[in-house]
Amino acid sequence: MNHQKKKTILVIEDQQAIRSNLLKILSHVGFQTIGAENGLEGVELANNHLPDLIVCDIMMPDMDGYDVLQELLQDPGTAKIPFIFLTAKADKSDIREGMNLGADDYLTKPFTSDELIDTVLARLAKLEAITQPYLEDIKQAKDAVEQIVDNIQETAVQVSKLSYRDSLTNLPNRKALLDWLPGVLSEAQQQQEQVALLYVNLDDFRSINGNLGQATGDLLLQAVAERLQDAVAEQNAVTRIGGDEFCLILVGMLEKKEVAKSARNLLNSLTQPYSLNGQQVSVQTSIGIALYPKNGNNPDQLLTAADQARRFCRSQGGGNYQFYNSMTARLNDASLIR
Repeated sequence: MNHQKKKTILVIEDQQAIRSNLLKILSHVGFQTIGAENGLEGVELANNHLPDLIVCDIMMPDMDGYDVLQELLQDPGTAKIPFIFLTAKADKSDIREGMNLGADDYLTKPFTSDELIDTVLARLAKLEAITQPYLEDIKQAKDAVEQIVDNIQETAVQVSKLSYRDSLTNLPNRKALLDWLPGVLSEAQQQQEQVALLYVNLDDFRSINGNLGQATGDLLLQAVAERLQDAVAEQNAVTRIGGDEFCLILVGMLEKKEVAKSARNLLNSLTQPYSLNGQQVSVQTSIGIALYPKNGNNPDQLLTAADQARRFCRSQGGGNYQFYNSMTARLNDASLIR
């Protein structure tokens, strides 16, 4: 990065806490930063300041990230500015649509400061390689990167302690779920909407792991994660909360019959045979379902209720779904007493 003139980064993010954190990290490593709280303000600032790079959230009210990018691409003055999308989850349709529109890169929330800096530097470096093909001193650029790494070392150590992503499936993990879910419930309360939490468990995963080996078991978990992501709409989320257990969050004006239909579709998808290492592997799945606010008012209550429904389902032979109710609660209470 050229230290003779600070690079200017425009951050367009409607959530104030996330926007402030992004601006703080980028400023800390030497960038000049500008923040916009919505898409309309972001377009105006882009036209007025002509930043060197734009980081923009996809999901924003009124004018989302796609609209912002399309607006900027129509103006020759802003069309060439590198554009990085922020997406709340690794939804393939989000990423594909953004890249088709002309985005240069994307970051999936949550991400570390290292990932943010590396992505920004990569896009700026590519721009410099295109606009300045005859760089005189490559070593100077390497030294600049090393200096940036030194400057953010303390921040990187703190951020690295909070891992929000499952390393095997690349899904958000339990920590990410518990961090994200309160906001989802709060928004659902304001909109008077219902949230469904689906606790998904592979019934016979232990036997597959034991008979076919851990490597095949890992491939199965990755394949299950892909099917879960393909099965949910973009406004919903998939997480791996441990072992062979996954959690899906469905939001919006949901009727119980719609949730049941989604559960049946998931079962149909997950029980289709998997081709792993040249072998056809089948797995049975149980799903426990808890509804907000009917079955709980906070993440812990909902996870517990969904887990109890899942345990009840497995006690009945598995391979099905079960909503949380008084019967599932009594069964789990009785098992605890014994």
